[in-house]
Amino acid sequence: MLTLSHPLDYLRWFLGEVESLWAFISHKGLNMPVEDLAEIGLRFKNGAIGSLHLDYDQRPPSHTLDIIGTRGTLHWDNAGGITRIAQVAPDGKTGSWQDYPPADGFERNTMFLDELRHFLNVMHGDVAPVCTLTDGIQALQLALAAYQSSHLKQVIHPHKHQNT
Repeated sequence: MLTLSHPLDYLRWFLGEVESLWAFISHKGLNMPVEDLAEIGLRFKNGAIGSLHLDYDQRPPSHTLDIIGTRGTLHWDNAGGITRIAQVAPDGKTGSWQDYPPADGFERNTMFLDELRHFLNVMHGDVAPVCTLTDGIQALQLALAAYQSSHLKQVIHPHKHQNT
């Protein structure tokens, strides 16, 4: 959760602050002192509900984002950089997927170079950071809260009835 925290950043940027969360984690696949799998449920202050699946074991690797709302669905796939959007028309009918590929000439390495340039400009005092220290603190707090939640031992068994 600490090494794949960027999805916590962009979920906050898209959906706002997190009100509560829960998590399940696994340490079984990597034989290393890091989670290999985490499933995190999130409730945002605006009422949105989200789920985050972090997975080092999955082959082939996958990194996608789906935002599903009452007026349509947005799907982004990191591998190809394509964003797909299907909107619901005013008459209630769902339109077909519209694909938005990366800009012509886009190279993945360019964004890392842009990030480095931005960091240097921030260090020289020329611009304000796009990602603030507060953003970093929030991502760390969410990751630590998810880790803490995963260690709770209370399990609910739906098929066992309790006498009252």
